[in-house]
Amino acid sequence: YNTNAVTLTRIPYAPAVYLYDAGDRINLGDSNCAFADISIGVGGVISTFNAGSYNYSISGNFSNTATGVYTQSASSIATFTGSSKTIASGGDSFYSITIADGASISIATDDLTVAGNLVIGLGASGQLDTNSMNLNVTGTTGISSGATLYLDGASAVSALTISGTLTNSGTLTLEDDSNTLSIIGSGSVRTFSGGDIDYNT
Repeated sequence: YNTNAVTLTRIPYAPAVYLYDAGDRINLGDSNCAFADISIGVGGVISTFNAGSYNYSISGNFSNTATGVYTQSASSIATFTGSSKTIASGGDSFYSITIADGASISIATDDLTVAGNLVIGLGASGQLDTNSMNLNVTGTTGISSGATLYLDGASAVSALTISGTLTNSGTLTLEDDSNTLSIIGSGSVRTFSGGDIDYNT
């Protein structure tokens, strides 16, 4: 799509969206849209993807740049369904994110902020890798049975900040042997250390 303003409804066939002309704007008009790649601010232009309050799914990579604008209102959920795909937020926050069963997603180039809730897996599998980026969640975080949240990576330490409740029915893995995992809640600090820590309930 490269027309300046388009409202999308009932897009079930997963097209790729590239916003590469200045002033390009996509508005979602319902919760029946599925996409392959979503690329915002391509080539350094100012362009916008506005999910509004609608849910949508994405099977490819999500890429936003410093000039792109991504907006997602309360109650909207972005569901990632692809394997070996990435999220580059461009510094903009998501409202809520679900990593579907079978999906494997890593954070790329920018820290990821989720203003609502984060759900990893829907009961069978699903993976999110912080890839040495920081992950900030204002709402609740759920790691479902069979799913995994990978912290850290080869290049740097990741900070995981959750303002709500972390419910871990799957696995929380600290990838870098030299790092420790500290969980700070209303009580005392709990610190885990050692090689390739797997913490699950």
